Amino acid sequence: MNAKTNYDFPVKNHFHAKNVTGLDFDIKNYPDADLYVDLDGVRIIDREKNYKQTIKFALEIDLENDILENPSTDYVKIIFSGHRGTGKTQELRELHKDLNHPDRYFSVLIEMEDEVEIDTFQAEDYYILIILKLARELEYRGINSRSTTLDDIIKDWTADEEVEKEIKNRAGLESNLETEAGFNILNFFKTKLNIKATLASENVISKKIREKIKKNPQNLINQFNLVLSDVREDLSRQVKGRDILFIVDGSERIPDQVYRQLFVTDSQFLRGIAANVISSIRIDSFYDITTAQQIGFYIPVLLPMIIINDQSIVKLKEIITRRLDEETFFEQGVLEYFCQYSGGCIRQLIRIVNRAILYNLGQKIDKKTAEEVIALLGREMNEKLTSVHKKILSETDWSHPDTLGLSVADKDVSLLVFQLILLKYNGHLLVNPLIADKYQVNN
Repeated sequence: MNAKTNYDFPVKNHFHAKNVTGLDFDIKNYPDADLYVDLDGVRIIDREKNYKQTIKFALEIDLENDILENPSTDYVKIIFSGHRGTGKTQELRELHKDLNHPDRYFSVLIEMEDEVEIDTFQAEDYYILIILKLARELEYRGINSRSTTLDDIIKDWTADEEVEKEIKNRAGLESNLETEAGFNILNFFKTKLNIKATLASENVISKKIREKIKKNPQNLINQFNLVLSDVREDLSRQVKGRDILFIVDGSERIPDQVYRQLFVTDSQFLRGIAANVISSIRIDSFYDITTAQQIGFYIPVLLPMIIINDQSIVKLKEIITRRLDEETFFEQGVLEYFCQYSGGCIRQLIRIVNRAILYNLGQKIDKKTAEEVIALLGREMNEKLTSVHKKILSETDWSHPDTLGLSVADKDVSLLVFQLILLKYNGHLLVNPLIADKYQVNN
């Protein structure tokens, strides 16, 4: 892992400006820098769009006193979605901070991109991940559990000579030193084994454990539910939370066939977990009729797209000015201009700014340069469209966005939404402002 760079926010160094607007820059690595901007004031505009209250109500938290008074055994599975780049990850982090409280939940946040290699992720890995993350959170937070079932699950996973040998090798021990003083396979696997490296490749550990889960997934769920029951009592006794919640971010990035196996084909196993679970999914999955029957078992929550207006531009602009010194990098009005072309998508705004910094070699950006960058990004986006997609955009009457006649359930339209070519606001669609002028759109 690369060493973390120490930045003096808002940065004035042009190389630092490039770095802190890169799409791989993560504000969670700088918790003391105050880089998070609360967008609820411009995102939540009515009751229907109040996704936070919807989630809390679904989790049976009393909205007046913010307490989970009577935990229910009707464990809900919430699917959380929204446009790419609208801030789902950060909002789930904030939700975790809020819900992880003795009066509410013992919340376990799992950010899949940190924990696994998305490209090699398999459905069985979802269960391996939540079980090990629960074990590690209990250890990390000092929860004394009387349950032995969690250890029984892991002992069963490691009850193989080849697996045991590989674990010892990964622990840096010689395979023949089975009685090495102080080494405990169970504890090492449960608390120290590198999950990401283990699941990323085809090795004896990942292969054997996946095979065991595939052979009898219901048995694993039954065992895990016993663990959850025991842990729930431990948490109550130690006043560490009134119930258990898993928040899984990044599951919308897993391969499509794995997503379908987890959430559709074999969804009875995920839904059978005796705990509340929030999982992120792709926005186009909301509108896929082939999965609608199974998705209907989940509670859907959509993170609203930010509508561009005077109030939202102020907040969007703040996302950048907390990272960059405005006077150093932007002439007056330029940042507001970029916010207009973001379409309310946070990632697109950051990408525009980063591209402008690169384009202008870190020098102060004037309006002419800003216009050149927007034109460049618009051309690049348009070049990625197929002739079918261009036909949809060019033959649609965009003067009446509420009555377009387009169906998000159509495969091509759904793909345009997923790829941020079409942006969905308050029930209607608009063309991404980067290419709106090419399709006679007046957003």
